[in-house]
Amino acid sequence: MATASGSAPGPRKPLIEVAGRSLLEHSLAAFGRVAEVVETIVVAHPEDCATLESWRADRPALARVTHIVAGGAERADSVRIGCTAASGNIDLLAVHDAARPLVSSDEIELAIRRAGEHGAAMLARPVADSLHASEDGETVARKVDRAGLWAAQTPQVFRAAELRAHLEQALAEGRTFTDEAALWEHHGGTVAVVPAGSQNLKVTTRHDLRLVEAWLALHGMEVGA
Repeated sequence: MATASGSAPGPRKPLIEVAGRSLLEHSLAAFGRVAEVVETIVVAHPEDCATLESWRADRPALARVTHIVAGGAERADSVRIGCTAASGNIDLLAVHDAARPLVSSDEIELAIRRAGEHGAAMLARPVADSLHASEDGETVARKVDRAGLWAAQTPQVFRAAELRAHLEQALAEGRTFTDEAALWEHHGGTVAVVPAGSQNLKVTTRHDLRLVEAWLALHGMEVGA
């Protein structure tokens, strides 16, 4: 999150609090209500690991967290670290951004079920806005057909052994991908689409934080994991 010039830096995004809980805790609470989730690994900024460890004692959403591990420089590094921390006998691995605190337990359950059937699944929303391409960021060059386009979200769920192998191969080859669904597709896999609710927004700006706060105030929230 951006801070004003000269102001003290605030907490990193997962630790920002809304309605009395951090964004991370809101996400963990949703996963904690899903019976199929047997392990939860939090991949955090190295400087936040000690804080999160201290939260275990009095923050219910962290009660089912199995490991807290330091992430890497890039998203792929952090995902690979998290996958390595998970038990070797896990069938499916779900990757979720703490910046999506309003994901519902029902959506998580459906993504897990679809991944079990198809090998991979992700939450996504159909693109609703008209799309235009611009080469210079100042003028429109052409219209882009939005038919069949979906905006990828998280969680994204995959067969564990294959995801681990794909991540290791990408590292060895020096390849980078925007997300794990793109990595899966690169290897010829098909990702099932799970339509996401409009509330599963990604917190990017302070305005997004206000939207999350308003949604929680309107709909309430389940306390604890």
